[in-house]
Amino acid sequence: MKTNKLFSYLLAAVLLIPFVNIFSQNLEEGKKLLWNESYQKAIAVLQSYNNSHPGKADGFYFLGKTYLSEGNIDSAKISFQQGIKANSEYPMNYVGMGGIFLASFDTNSAVSNFNKALDLNSDDASIPVNIADMYLLAKYFPPKRALDYLEQALSLNRKNPFAYLKLGDVYLVLNNGTQSITNYQKAIDYDSARVEGYVGLGNVYTAVRNYSEAEKYYLIAERVNPSYSVTFRYLSDMYSLSRENDKSVDAFKKYIALSENSNTNLKKLATLLYTAKQYKECADVLSEVLKSESDNVAVLHLLAYTYSQVEDTANGIPAFNKYLAKADAKDITVTDYELLSKLYLKSKQDSLAIESLKKAVNLDSTRLDLVNTIEVIYYKDRDWPGVISILQKKLQAHGSLNAQEYFDLGKAYYFNKDYGLADTAFTKLTELKPDLPIGYRWIAASKANLDPDSEKGLAKADYEKFISLAESDTAKYKTELIEAYSYLGYYYFIKKDMENSKLNWQKVYALDPTNAQAIEAIKKIK
Repeated sequence: MKTNKLFSYLLAAVLLIPFVNIFSQNLEEGKKLLWNESYQKAIAVLQSYNNSHPGKADGFYFLGKTYLSEGNIDSAKISFQQGIKANSEYPMNYVGMGGIFLASFDTNSAVSNFNKALDLNSDDASIPVNIADMYLLAKYFPPKRALDYLEQALSLNRKNPFAYLKLGDVYLVLNNGTQSITNYQKAIDYDSARVEGYVGLGNVYTAVRNYSEAEKYYLIAERVNPSYSVTFRYLSDMYSLSRENDKSVDAFKKYIALSENSNTNLKKLATLLYTAKQYKECADVLSEVLKSESDNVAVLHLLAYTYSQVEDTANGIPAFNKYLAKADAKDITVTDYELLSKLYLKSKQDSLAIESLKKAVNLDSTRLDLVNTIEVIYYKDRDWPGVISILQKKLQAHGSLNAQEYFDLGKAYYFNKDYGLADTAFTKLTELKPDLPIGYRWIAASKANLDPDSEKGLAKADYEKFISLAESDTAKYKTELIEAYSYLGYYYFIKKDMENSKLNWQKVYALDPTNAQAIEAIKKIK
């Protein structure tokens, strides 16, 4: 019986060994995934580890740190609290809780938790190093207090590469490049495989815009550990700053491949693709994000802009309208409506284009270029009341129009058969441009319509003024000169001044020998 019982114990011990290894592997795998910024995978692995190890507290610390790294403060707090509940003697979850309090700028509570951790094991250099790291993770800036904890760690172990790495990080945040370089180099000296040291050196040179030197260290980091994703994230940022946009995209794609294909990363990739003018792929990436974040206003906004860049009306118009329906009114810009109007114009939906442009002008009444675009659309569509309306608003707002605008206003009134107001607008044109022949021609044409029988000769003086300015360039003004001479020829004919009538009809004939009216008039006069 004793033999059988002993065998049972041995068998149980043998069976337990692989499970212990699996649990250990799970924790190490989770830590490595966290280090490589594969947050979702790390969370899954560490949750599995915690479920299988209810009495262990270390997994809760790394799970909480993962949540904190991706900005999920509430989940991080719960995880650290669960770790303390599992084992109140394990110091690192107090470090984590200190980080939670730092994130809310409650320094007293943070320091209280840090002190608890240090009291539990004052000889462990990793505790003050991780406390310093919390100042960076919690984005408690400037993290000067972290320097004290790192000095404490180094007093326990002067050859701690992780402490030197964190010193480099802190000094980088404090804009002390010299100290940052010194400490990153010390980390490398104590552990040449410490890839973060080379990345840190690259970050220092990126910060001072020495991009060639920064690239050198990032590429060294890649050679030291090609699977470290963070290298490529910072390399992408550096290329973006140096405006090497295609390289930035390629580097960030490597980062995603080595870390995770999260929506956060995809959204950043989309921004980089947009900057690199890789609009087709940008739209594909954003569409992928929208599968799980269908109401994400920022994503809808960028997608609309992406489609507008390639004039994709079929997708761009719905994307803009969906964004505008979901966005807060205060966030909608003039450019939003302006780009949408261009898509409407492209799809020959002029009335909707005008509607969008009017909304844009309502947001910024100084955008006269948009008002001009509205006028151009009205003019193109021969919507004369529309032209009149927009130019009258402009006139009321500014007190006057420029020469082209008076010309357009005059023609709008003319084609709208409001000849008196057309005369007024063209007269304003000639006041601004007294040597412009065409202004007098349009005044004369307007007056001619107010005097259809030419009995009063209302148009005579203006046609004569037009002729005096235009007859030196008959090639340019041939049609208008024929019109002016014809008017004068007829006017003198009904006034029985045959000599002047004949003279004007002969001028018409000289410009156009096939002109039937001139031929007939000359015959009658003879």
